[in-house]
Order: sequence, then structure tokens, then C-alpha cells
Amino acid sequence: MENEPEIISDSSLGSFIVKTMKSEDIVEAGEQEAEVQYSGDYGIEDMKRTVLFAELEKHLPDLIGETPLDITHKIYEATRVTATMKEMENFCNRYVKTLRLKVNSEGKFEIEIQK
Repeated sequence: MENEPEIISDSSLGSFIVKTMKSEDIVEAGEQEAEVQYSGDYGIEDMKRTVLFAELEKHLPDLIGETPLDITHKIYEATRVTATMKEMENFCNRYVKTLRLKVNSEGKFEIEIQK
């Protein structure tokens, strides 16, 4: 998809390169890429969670008629984040199944991720 970020990871270094496909969204760092270094597993897990939350927000309008686990599989597939079935079930139970309706400052409903 042309508007979604591409994440290239090098797990041996614990680094990620995040690029967007739209030229106006590219963060300038060197040429056309922004490299973000994370140390340890926490940084990598934090980056994965951030990407998964962004994808979950894209799927919010399509929640009706879907099972939480189906939505979770779509999120992982779209983000290309690798995970075990247990990790996907944990994400589903912790974040997808706990989505809440909230009334925003304009008095309109929105769906909130319990982070």
C-alpha cells in the first residue's frame, strides 16, 4: 500500500529504518530515511506496539461483524510484524478486546485503545 510506512529491521543491531511512501511524509535524516536505534528488547517491543496500534486504528471502522482474533491477524499481516500465536492472542486480549467507546470534546463517539 502506498501510504503505509515501511519498516526495515536489523535485529542484530536492534535498529529500525522507518520510511513512508509519500515524499511529503519522509523524515529527513541523511538522504530519504530516518534510522532510529533502540537498545534491548524493550525498544523493539515498543516499536512493534506503536506500529500495531497505528494499524489497529486503521481497522476501527471495520470492527463490526469481525471477531477480535480476525482483526488481530489482519493487523499483524498488514504490519508484517512476526509473532507467535500466543503473542497475537495476548495482543488481542489486552488491546483489541478492551476497545472502549468514548465521547470526545465535540460530543461524538470515538473508539479508544486502552494502552
